[in-house]
Formats: sequence, structure tokens, C-alpha cells
Amino acid sequence: MQKDCWEQSLPCQSPARLYLLHPWSRPAGQRGFRYIYMEVGAIAENVYLQGQTIGVGVVFIGGFDDQKVTDVLKLPSPYTPIGLVCLGRTP
Repeated sequence: MQKDCWEQSLPCQSPARLYLLHPWSRPAGQRGFRYIYMEVGAIAENVYLQGQTIGVGVVFIGGFDDQKVTDVLKLPSPYTPIGLVCLGRTP
């Protein structure tokens, strides 16, 4: 997974990961694409807030090779990864 995330080591080291996906087959329209990214941001923000509350470290990663991550996760056709949230201990 490290190569798929452009040599970022955190995805390989974190004990838990959340993959934020979207089924692109649904018609979103011109403005709809904006909402997809807003929703992913809101989800990540809530994970950050809850992580802080319970003492879990949270890092959001948006830089990765979409196709490679899709292949590694064996995602079905319409789904594509939008973001990756890594969870673990805080230093």
C-alpha cells in the first residue's frame, strides 16, 4: 500500500484505516461533484474530532494512485477511493 500512496509510510503502519469511497456511476451533475468532496471532508472532520475525544491519532491521506488502491482493495466497478483515514496511537 505504501507505493500506492506515493511512498507515504503511514498507511502501512496504522493499525486501522477507513477508506472513503464513492460510486461514480450515480449521476451527480455539475454541482453534485462538489458535494461528494464536501461530504468526504465532513466525514474526515468527524473522525478527527472523535479521535481527539478518545485519544486516537487520525491522519487523512488524499494523495494516492486511485487505480492501484482500487486494485489492492478489489473494489467493484463503480466505486473509487476518495480518501484514506489512518487511525492509531498518538506519539
